[in-house]
Amino acid sequence: MAGKGNEATERARRLTAALNSMIDKGLEALADLEVAKGDVAAVDRLARCVANLARAGRAVWTLTQDVEEDEAEKGDDDGGSEPDDPEELERLHRELWERVEDVRSAVESRRREGWTISPRQPPASGGDAEAFPTTV
Repeated sequence: MAGKGNEATERARRLTAALNSMIDKGLEALADLEVAKGDVAAVDRLARCVANLARAGRAVWTLTQDVEEDEAEKGDDDGGSEPDDPEELERLHRELWERVEDVRSAVESRRREGWTISPRQPPASGGDAEAFPTTV
């Protein structure tokens, strides 16, 4: 599965290089273009070509930035996948269960004291603190 990300990145880089090459050819063609003074239609075509090449350059730059940002995110520890180290994975699971147990014991303690949370009961005018300790 890790190879698929590398293949996609390489494909995006090849596409970027090809698009940049095409933009360079367009720029060379524009540089060779002769526009007669006073030929409004030729000036308009030239302006549209310049705008299109500028937009294409911006799109290629955006694509390149997206690929680089994706690669940078994959290098982080929190890249969205579980760690490969079994000891680290076990530590994270243990920490998670400790937190779950803390929350469960706090809720159970409040229930023993007679506290409930009823979504059907509107909050008191004094704020949430007064609405929370309602009894059954």
